[in-house]
Amino acid sequence: MTPRQKERGGKHHPDRAPTAAARISRRRLAVRFVQGALIAAALVAGAHAWRWLEASGDGGTPGAKRGPRAADLAPHLDAGMRHMTSERYPDALLEFLKAARLAPDDPRPHYRLGKVYERLQFDRRAEAEYRLALQLEPDYRDAKLGLARVLCDFGKNAEATALLRELERAAPDDPLIWAELAINALRLDRPAEAVELLERYVRSGGAIELDWGLTHLGRAYAETGQIEKAESAYRRALSINPSMQLAHLWLGHLLIARGEREAADRQMRTFREIRDLSTEAHRIQNHLLRNPPDAPSLVRLAEIRNLLRQPDLAIQAVNGALDVDPRCAAALVQLAHSLTLLGKPADAVRHLRRAVELEPANERLRELYEKRRRALESAGGR
Repeated sequence: MTPRQKERGGKHHPDRAPTAAARISRRRLAVRFVQGALIAAALVAGAHAWRWLEASGDGGTPGAKRGPRAADLAPHLDAGMRHMTSERYPDALLEFLKAARLAPDDPRPHYRLGKVYERLQFDRRAEAEYRLALQLEPDYRDAKLGLARVLCDFGKNAEATALLRELERAAPDDPLIWAELAINALRLDRPAEAVELLERYVRSGGAIELDWGLTHLGRAYAETGQIEKAESAYRRALSINPSMQLAHLWLGHLLIARGEREAADRQMRTFREIRDLSTEAHRIQNHLLRNPPDAPSLVRLAEIRNLLRQPDLAIQAVNGALDVDPRCAAALVQLAHSLTLLGKPADAVRHLRRAVELEPANERLRELYEKRRRALESAGGR
């Protein structure tokens, strides 16, 4: 997971485009009811937790100074982060609410509540929690960055830019700050400024989202009339990540403008396929949030993640499926695909062999295993 993904809660949101159409692609209205139910469930659970804390004694009154009970924060913060990683947001909210109640003058629970709300696209709630964290600790870097992100989503780009410039003065070499400044520059119709920031972001190398940087650099080039550079940036992004939705979309628009209809249609068709897979993944995640986990749903989620070339996320889904059904051969097949994408063919073959042992009558599975085994042997068993 790259640093920028971590700042955005582990996901890259294609709505970070500088256009209203891309923002609409979040489909907030389609998921608002489900998200509201999840928030309500977590808050009800949180209310029960708070009553328990009040009954247990000191530590619940606003303005209380940090004391022995603050030492109890770590288990709740750690558990909440584990729940976030597994996308169990109601459970994460409950843990962070407990932490906030235990130490009301500690900014960390409020910052993490903000991250959960941001993940659920409840940006107003996220903004409130980030602002509360900053009231408690005005120099809290991560809370400032989170607040800048949600302000950007609201179109409050001037305020977001001011926050980011403060952060830049303290950390002038932070690529995450350059990336957020670039998004705001694009939305403020300052593409030349975005070009400079994104070129710096791409040049910085290291563990950054190079595909994201190149895609948005291409957009900035296009908006400054540098069409050849824009096309080159889009194609380079797609060579790194063929599932980069916005690169397909914006390259398609560029080709349409140049009159290359056939090539544009291919790009737009690929964009729609990737978008549909992403939408299905989101639907499965909502199902899993509302219902007990089931292996078929988790296996399909893993399959989609592999198709989108997201093997780390696929492995999370596979682990969930195997927790439900340790003898799920389909989960082992998806695990093998993930390991292949990660460049671990020997581990992939080992898991395929286990899948064949679980389903010895499955001829297609046996053929897949034999094909991968022969390929591994031809490569010297690496």
